[in-house]
Amino acid sequence: MLPLWLIRQRFEKKVKRGSPVTRASSMTVNPQCPAIYSLSLEVDRSSIDANHHVNNVEIVRWMQEAAVAHAEATGGTAATRDARATWVIRSHHIEYQRSLYEGDAVVVKTWVSTLGRARSLRKYLFTANDVPVARGETLWVFVDAESGRPRAIAPAVAAAFSLVAPENEPHPRGS
Repeated sequence: MLPLWLIRQRFEKKVKRGSPVTRASSMTVNPQCPAIYSLSLEVDRSSIDANHHVNNVEIVRWMQEAAVAHAEATGGTAATRDARATWVIRSHHIEYQRSLYEGDAVVVKTWVSTLGRARSLRKYLFTANDVPVARGETLWVFVDAESGRPRAIAPAVAAAFSLVAPENEPHPRGS
């Protein structure tokens, strides 16, 4: 698997060459669901590891949970199913800023940053008491449900998501 920095570099080269990538500035907001989706949760004992803080695997699980909930809320899941496709994860990148502990109230914000021909970059911001805890990105690939091969993102799927431009991404105090 390629490192995220190389994937980003190749992606940016494609954008510069004029590959079909939808940027946030060309999208409208989906009135059915906010472009930035929030998932609130409380850290329970089962999320704590031997170091007495949230296990890193939990952060990845919460990223997927937030992404799936957002897709459900926008109609993206139904549109994907209707297109006889699915999404698979190409890569995750997480930068931890603070630890989380049992009982912490956490808000996971997620949004779609870009939509390419068959790929989408989704970003995440984790906060506790409006203080950043972690930031993450997932590179998703749209694939045919039968063959498992990448395919172009169906127009109905792309229409289900509103993109968020970098200048409109959430920035809590302390970041």
